[in-house]
Amino acid sequence: MRTFILLMIIGCGIWWGYTRWYSSDPAITNPIENSEVSADTPEPVAPEEIDTNGSKVISHQQFEVQSLRSQLATDPDDGTRIRLAQALLATGDADDRGQAIGLLGSLEKSNSELAGTARAILMRESSDHLQSFFAHKILSTGTNSPGYGESCYLVAEEIGIQDDASAVKSWKLLSEAYNSSDENSWRQPIRMRLRDLIEHWVLSHRLFTMCSMATVVSGDSLFKIAKENKVSIDSLRSLNNIRGDTIHPGQKLKFLTGEVYAVVDKSDFWIDIFIDGKWLLGYPVGHGKDNCTPSGVFNVDILQKKPMWQPRDGRTPLEYGEEGNPLGERWIGFEDSATHYGLGIHGTDDPESIGSEVSEGCIRLKNEDVVNVFPWIRMGTKVYVQD
Repeated sequence: MRTFILLMIIGCGIWWGYTRWYSSDPAITNPIENSEVSADTPEPVAPEEIDTNGSKVISHQQFEVQSLRSQLATDPDDGTRIRLAQALLATGDADDRGQAIGLLGSLEKSNSELAGTARAILMRESSDHLQSFFAHKILSTGTNSPGYGESCYLVAEEIGIQDDASAVKSWKLLSEAYNSSDENSWRQPIRMRLRDLIEHWVLSHRLFTMCSMATVVSGDSLFKIAKENKVSIDSLRSLNNIRGDTIHPGQKLKFLTGEVYAVVDKSDFWIDIFIDGKWLLGYPVGHGKDNCTPSGVFNVDILQKKPMWQPRDGRTPLEYGEEGNPLGERWIGFEDSATHYGLGIHGTDDPESIGSEVSEGCIRLKNEDVVNVFPWIRMGTKVYVQD
């Protein structure tokens, strides 16, 4: 009996010493038993590879999915549902994709604030009739809906420009798509569609609902018709393929009315011309060296063909065509103010300067481009210059 008791005492002593040594070594402390996390503890970062059982490797995407599933289990938040759906889609796995679509579909039909976000993702992930369904649904919810610009583009592509009615709708939709983002990578393909539409329906001799017609009567002149309809003589010439000023009674003249304004994006070296909010023309530009072209809103107060150049520093003016005159074929001058003087838009004989900062502050286009822009600019036209 004494031997048994003695053995028990020795055994307890050995166990007590072992546990004291084991728990004091931070390298082998059980992480689960010491899992208290403060509010400042950072979220776990997915490693390059996670070997959970000696053979199975978990990718970054799978690690994120597992983390989001755990988070969603403890906090069923719609934002986490969106993130989980996006993570599932990113894995490229068919089953994961099905789960993501299911999550998004449930959220899209709910009254959640993120229903619109789910709808936009579903539109991007769908094809054919489903994509069209979501695009039309997004359009019906208003301009502030997620995915609105993409929806405008998709519906416009669906409508086409085959006839007058479809061209009218597509012009508006493509313009709204264009204005939904100022990213050049987004705008470039839309610009190509708009150019096709504009060249075929607007800036041509074809009848078009968005354009008006005037019938010339005895005593009419281009000047009179332009003044009555608040358009420029050059726009009448351009739309009706008229050289000179001769018109005849009974002749029908096409013209385009509306509020014209220009937007210059310095970072993209680009100018867009809009009429009543719809895109009309766009060309690459150059502007001031060392970013000296000021940003702001400017009013056009002078329009000149074959302009003379008056240097700001008092040097002798240079006539059109003289060497050293930088203004090219057209001058569209801005109203002077306390902060700027002598600024405007003009042509250039140096096309290599387009797309760079080389001018003394003015915005320059290639000569052929400024000639195309000129007919649509009038006195008082606003020019928005943005960084």
